[in-house]
Amino acid sequence: MKKILIIAILLVAPFTAAFGYNVNDDTTVFGYEKEEYGPKPKSFTFTMLTGGYFNGLNQNFPIGVSRVSNMWRYGMRLGYALDENLEFDFNIAYTPTVDNAVNLNVWDYAVNGVYNLILNDFVAPYATLGLGGITFDEPLIFHFSRFQVNYGAGVKFFVFKNMALAPEVRAITSFDPGHTAITANLNLTYYMTPSKAGKSLDRDGDGVSDRKDKCPDQPGNRQRKDDTGWLPLKFWTGTKT
Repeated sequence: MKKILIIAILLVAPFTAAFGYNVNDDTTVFGYEKEEYGPKPKSFTFTMLTGGYFNGLNQNFPIGVSRVSNMWRYGMRLGYALDENLEFDFNIAYTPTVDNAVNLNVWDYAVNGVYNLILNDFVAPYATLGLGGITFDEPLIFHFSRFQVNYGAGVKFFVFKNMALAPEVRAITSFDPGHTAITANLNLTYYMTPSKAGKSLDRDGDGVSDRKDKCPDQPGNRQRKDDTGWLPLKFWTGTKT
């Protein structure tokens, strides 16, 4: 019951905050009022995650043992976003589960690369690939670690300008059917932007980010502007390039 309560708080709290959020009035650390939604370049990232761990050959539940109560995975990640698309992180996660009525503790840890595909300001699907290790521990029976490769995909939904919720599915394999697992998580990622590093790129300095600006290298006439940038000189004067 305690585990279920903790998971419920982790899942519900971000949605509650999001519904009470006003973009126009936002001056908090969660909003970055003058910045945009989406991954922040040159930012450190912190992620909390929880979800399910499924390993058919090393996770046998005898009669009377609840699968629902013994499959939860908890973890965190620390990372760095090089730009809007490419990120790296280190993760560590813990799963207290059961194998043939014996308590089994599973730790997985890895260094991962993440590639974000920016669909719009609020949604960013991503793919991830990592290398690391996985440790299995049954007290007084065995304790061993193996090399592992993990790969998966997810979708980041930016409920705040620098905070995203991301459902994710990932495979963890040691190239051995007995030590291959699937994880399904919900991640909460916070982009910690130092000083001005996370501000959106605006090469022409017209106040519209390069991501939205149709002419990112032409500042325009500074008199006519829409949400795609200042109208370049050649358009309002009728001149041709």
